Amino acid sequence: MLSDEPFFPRTSWLTNVRLRAAYGESGTRPDFRDAVTFFTPVSTSVNNIEQSAITLGRTGNLDLKPELTKETEFGADLSFIQDRVSLELTHYNKRSRDALISIPLAPSYGLTASVLRNLGEIRNKGTEAQMDVRLYNSEMFGVNVRGTATTLDNTIEVIGTDATGKPLPDIIINRGEQRHRKGYSAGAFFQRPITYNDANADGLLARSEVTLGDTAVYLGDAIPKWSRSIALDLKLLRYIKVASLWEGRGGNKQLNGTEQFRCTSATSFPDRGCSATGNPEATLKEQAAFIGATFGGAAPSITGTSKALYIEKGGFTKWRELSITLEAPESWGLLKTAGARGASITFAGRNLKTWTDYTGLDPEIVESATSNFNQSEFNTQPAARFYTLRLNLNF
Repeated sequence: MLSDEPFFPRTSWLTNVRLRAAYGESGTRPDFRDAVTFFTPVSTSVNNIEQSAITLGRTGNLDLKPELTKETEFGADLSFIQDRVSLELTHYNKRSRDALISIPLAPSYGLTASVLRNLGEIRNKGTEAQMDVRLYNSEMFGVNVRGTATTLDNTIEVIGTDATGKPLPDIIINRGEQRHRKGYSAGAFFQRPITYNDANADGLLARSEVTLGDTAVYLGDAIPKWSRSIALDLKLLRYIKVASLWEGRGGNKQLNGTEQFRCTSATSFPDRGCSATGNPEATLKEQAAFIGATFGGAAPSITGTSKALYIEKGGFTKWRELSITLEAPESWGLLKTAGARGASITFAGRNLKTWTDYTGLDPEIVESATSNFNQSEFNTQPAARFYTLRLNLNF
């Protein structure tokens, strides 16, 4: 510890100083079946008779090798005012080579939808900070606060090459909304831009008033660039304890796939609740999003559609948790009668409130928890709000 050295100056406000540095290497190996092409048994009907059959279960890659990660880390641990305030600071720089990425395969191959490959290099660097403050502590009252803040810069530095040595093009994922591109964050959102103009000012957009760009452009990262939290612990009159936690993150985008699905299928199923088609007060942006994703723009030379306006800011602040605990005094007669040494009752709630500009169900949703880079909501169940009541008895 640096502050224990004789040359370190003694001050009344700085208690301890510790500097640290670390270097490490680790690997992530493919799953045991990723290299093997195998079949999956299924049943089918032939002439109304059920028969056994097989389908292709996975397209293997015999050239797979482990993903190798090297990381350097520098930090400092500081404490102030007789350890009443402590601060931890860390800067990290992590580089992954031969990253294991699932890439889509064209249907013309007659294989599965994707195959796992080792592709290029990805760098993650950022900072982490945590501060603990003991504002006041006595036998009857106490106030403690903890705050955290992190930053993350994720960049694909090398995308990789094909079998002939030519650089790979963008790897398009998640039904075309996200892609891996050199120089950008992994799984970033790319779509053709949509512009609109209510030329006759009637509040209703026609297809002729919506224009699509002819090339997909970068719209934002799927991976959050920062996160923050603050926790508060209170002790009141010795026997009442209150704890609360707020969390937030931002700098990323989220695809509102639920609303996009409602709207792009509204022409066939008008009762699915699309705001652009069913709400007489729908905004121009909602109308333009529906037109761009369903019909495309007005320019006849540009074909296709775009989901650009359904890709929204994914930042949020959440009141994550609140708990209130009532402890029974040790001298309480009922405890002695029951033979208990202590008792407490706790009421807690989780996911209590969300503040966000995102218009979908929950900006924290991922479409599938079993795969990476699908920062989108598609008829997905959001995190539930729930309450618990717990009784503890100590014997």
